[in-house]
Amino acid sequence: MVGRPLTLSGAVVGSCLFGVASSCSLAFDLGRDQCESAADCAEVGFPATCENKLCVAIGDGGGGQGQGGQGGQGGEDPLFGCLGEFQPPAPGPDGKIAYHYRIELAVNAGQPPPGLTVKLCGLLDFNCDSPLPLTAPDADGNVMFELGADVEAYLDIAADELKPTRAYLPSPPVVMPPKEKVIRVVREAEFAGIVATSGKSYDPTRGTVILLTVDCQDDRAAGVRLETDDKDGDSIPYYFKGQLPNFTATETDLQGAGGWVNLPVGLVNARAFHAATGRAIGSASFESRANALAYVPIGPTVGAQ
Repeated sequence: MVGRPLTLSGAVVGSCLFGVASSCSLAFDLGRDQCESAADCAEVGFPATCENKLCVAIGDGGGGQGQGGQGGQGGEDPLFGCLGEFQPPAPGPDGKIAYHYRIELAVNAGQPPPGLTVKLCGLLDFNCDSPLPLTAPDADGNVMFELGADVEAYLDIAADELKPTRAYLPSPPVVMPPKEKVIRVVREAEFAGIVATSGKSYDPTRGTVILLTVDCQDDRAAGVRLETDDKDGDSIPYYFKGQLPNFTATETDLQGAGGWVNLPVGLVNARAFHAATGRAIGSASFESRANALAYVPIGPTVGAQ
């Protein structure tokens, strides 16, 4: 029933999370595999090993020293050296930006969800009443399109048993053209199980956001802290650690993802900070919708101090 907080059996969730029942794994893969061995992590900028195909800092269990955890020193830092001086890159001669998204299932499969449909919507078209022209996703879930540099938009994503999902386009892009973005969507039942790991209740009358933090190279950024003034006492903050949300972590790891569950509905402004130095990275705005999931990129923006 709408409005009733949702909880799941701790025994069921625990067996899924700790591998007792492998068929119900709740691993939530948000990004590409980063490594096959420790040798693949040699260029991440800090001592790291390969765990579950993710580069993890040695000695901190994947905590604070990721890509973003050692920088913040002006132009000496290739990851965050643009902070305070960021200027959006210029589009091509035709004034358009080419976008490439791929929509995949997050849990277990990694394949496009059955019955996938995607609409391209103007940022202020809150109900997507007047979708912009868009070619349907291909068999692999790829969605490619061009937009004028001054057009702000989001993708409205729907599929069988899928939690209603919106993926916001970067505004503005950090690099030109923007790098391919993989949006890994989650089914309703899987989302419920993941939220239940917090030990708190999910309120379907509220919204959830996954903020995808990126650095000056448009790559996922570790060592980023997220803030918003639009949460309240019922909102649940989290950061991904490896392939699961962690409700006690205080900054991103190399997945570069975090956010809030149970956000009040309405317009939300979020801010990102380089955790090691406190420097402002940027901000992003989005709509929190009841019983819906928003993917929102947040990286260097003009005027961040």
